Amino acid sequence: MRALLTALLFSALAAGVFAGAGGRSIFANVPVKNPRYPAFNDAGHRTSLISGEQATIINTRQIDIGRLEFIQYPGDGSARVVTRMTAPVASVFEFDSPAPRIEGKENVRLAREDELDVTGEDWAYDHARQKLTINKNARILYKAPLKNILGRSATDQPASQNPPSALEPDETLVTADSLALTQNETNGTTLAVLNGNVVITSVDGLRLACDHLEITAARLRDKDPALTPLDKFQLLVATGNVRLTQGARTVTCGRADVFPREDRITLTQNAVVTDTELKITAAGDPLVLHRADRRIEGKTGRFILPPWQATGTEPRVENAKLENTVITAGNFVMREAPDGLTHANLDENVTVAATDTRLTCDHLVLAVTPQKQPAPDAPAPKIAPLQHFLAIGNVHLAQASREATGGQAEILPNEDKIILTQNPVLIDHEASATASADIFTLQRLERRLTAENNVRITLPPIKDLSANTPQGPAASPDIDTVVTSRTLTMWTTPDELSHAVFDGDVHLEGTNLDLACNHLTVDADPRKTGAPPQPPKPDSTLDPKLQTIASKILLLVATGDVRFKQLSREVTSGRAEIIPAEDRITLTENPVIIDRSNPDETVTFSSEKLTLIRGEENIEGEKIKITRTTTKPQP
Repeated sequence: MRALLTALLFSALAAGVFAGAGGRSIFANVPVKNPRYPAFNDAGHRTSLISGEQATIINTRQIDIGRLEFIQYPGDGSARVVTRMTAPVASVFEFDSPAPRIEGKENVRLAREDELDVTGEDWAYDHARQKLTINKNARILYKAPLKNILGRSATDQPASQNPPSALEPDETLVTADSLALTQNETNGTTLAVLNGNVVITSVDGLRLACDHLEITAARLRDKDPALTPLDKFQLLVATGNVRLTQGARTVTCGRADVFPREDRITLTQNAVVTDTELKITAAGDPLVLHRADRRIEGKTGRFILPPWQATGTEPRVENAKLENTVITAGNFVMREAPDGLTHANLDENVTVAATDTRLTCDHLVLAVTPQKQPAPDAPAPKIAPLQHFLAIGNVHLAQASREATGGQAEILPNEDKIILTQNPVLIDHEASATASADIFTLQRLERRLTAENNVRITLPPIKDLSANTPQGPAASPDIDTVVTSRTLTMWTTPDELSHAVFDGDVHLEGTNLDLACNHLTVDADPRKTGAPPQPPKPDSTLDPKLQTIASKILLLVATGDVRFKQLSREVTSGRAEIIPAEDRITLTENPVIIDRSNPDETVTFSSEKLTLIRGEENIEGEKIKITRTTTKPQP
C-alpha cells in the first residue's frame, strides 16, 4: 500500500495541504476532490483502487473519504472487478501499511462478483483479514439457491399458502442484527457469522430463524466447475432457538448443522420435526435429515401421530376421549417411498400409546399417508393418515380388556384390524379367557376375534354336571375348561353378550367332562360378577370365587359327531346343549348314552332326546330304549 500513500501525498502537496515556515512542515485539514488511490502487487498489476468524491486527511494515519468506492481486482492484469464496496462516508486507517482498515457508521454495500451482496450499518473492513464486520441491520444476499434442504419444498404446498417471493430463483437472503464476513482467498470460501434475529429465506419457501448462524460458502468462480449452484453452500451451523420451515415441514432445535453438499442436516439439542402433511411430530437427539431420499434418522426417538382410529368409527368406550398416538424408540429411520407413503422403522425398546391401546415390541414398521392441506370448503379426508403398523419381536399389546403377546402384530387402522402371528397368546379379562393359535385377527368396530389353526382357549371352570358327582373330600377338583379346534370366531353383540364358535376337530375338556365334536358354540355374559341366576347348590364343588366366574358361561352347544365322557358315562349324538346354570345337558339327533357305573353290566340308553341332570342317576326322555349287557364273567 506504499503506492497508495505516495499517490495521496502527491495529491495533498498539489492542493497545498502541507506548508511550512522556515522549512518546517505543518498539517492543513484541506479536502481533496475526486481522489483515486490505486495499489499494485510486485508484478506491477493493480490489486485495488480507493476512490471517492472527496478525501480529507485527518492525521498521518487516517483519511476520511466521501462517497467511498473500494474495488478489488484479481491482480492478474485484467480489469475484472472481484469485489466492490461503497459507502456514503468512510474512514481509512493505516493507509501507509499493506493492511489498511476502513470503517463507517452509515450504510455500506459490498458486492463480490456474482457471489454475494452485503449491506448494513456501523461497519468495519479489515483488508489484511479480508473481513467485513457489520454491527447493525446486516443483510447478505447469496447469488445461489439453498433449495429444499428439508425434503419438503414449497411446491408441495398449495399456492395459496406460499406468498410470492421477491427473490430470484437463484438467490438466498440472510438478515441479522450483526455480521462478520471473512473471505478466504486460499481455499476460495467465505465465512459469514451472523448474530441476533438471524433469518434465512429462499425463493422456494425456506425460512430459517435462529440466534446465531455460521455459513461457509464456496466462491462462484470455484476451481471445480462441476459444482452445482446448490453446492456453493458447504456448511450452515445454526444455534440458539433454531426454527426451520419449508413446505409442510417445520424443525425446532438448539442446533442445526446443514451440509448441502451431502444433502444432510443434523439436528441436536431437543430437536423436533413436525410434518403437517403426514400429521407427524418426531423428536430425537440427534435427528439426521437426508434430503435426497427424504429420510430422517434419529436416536431416543419420540413420534406423535393422530389418534389411532379409522374415520367414521366410534370408540369402544362411549364418549371416550381420543388420544394422540405416541411412539418411542431407541433408534428410528423414516423414509418417503415412491408409493407415496412414508415408512418408518423403529428399534430398541419400542412403545406405542394410543386411545385404549398400549404396545411394546423390539421392532416396529409403520406407514403413513401424506394428507394434503384441504381447501377451507373441502371435506375432511376420510382415510386416516396411519395406514399400517407391523410390530416384531416380543410383542405385547393391551387394548381395553384384552392383552396379547406374540412374535408379530400387524395393525391396520383404516380397516380397524389387528392380526397377531408367531405364537400369539390372547387374554380377555372380561371373558376370563386365554387363547392361543397360529393366527388371531381382531376387528375393533365389529368387536370380533377370529383364530386359525391350532386353536386352544382356556375358559372358566364349568360345574361338574356328571350324574354321580362325588361330594366332600372325594369331589373331583375343579379345572379350567380347555377347548381346542382348527378355527375360532368370537364376537360381542349389542346386548354385551360374548359368543364363540369353534370349528373343526373340536375338543373340550373340563371337570369330569371330555367332549369332541365338529362344531361348538359358547355363549357367555362377561358382565356377570355376582352370583349365578340360580342359587348355588349346597353341595357345589366350586368355591364361591369360581362360582362367580363359571356363571359367566350361559350355554354350550356341540354339533356334528358329538362324543363325550362323564365319569362312567359315554355319550354320542348329533347335538348336545350344556346349560351350566340349569345343571343339565340335553342331547338330540340320535343320542346314545352308555352307562358303565355298574361293573356287572353295561346299560345303553337311546331316544330322540335325552337329558342328563347333574347329580342324578336318572336320564330324562321320551320313549327311551334301554339295552342291558351283562359284563360279569360267567362261572
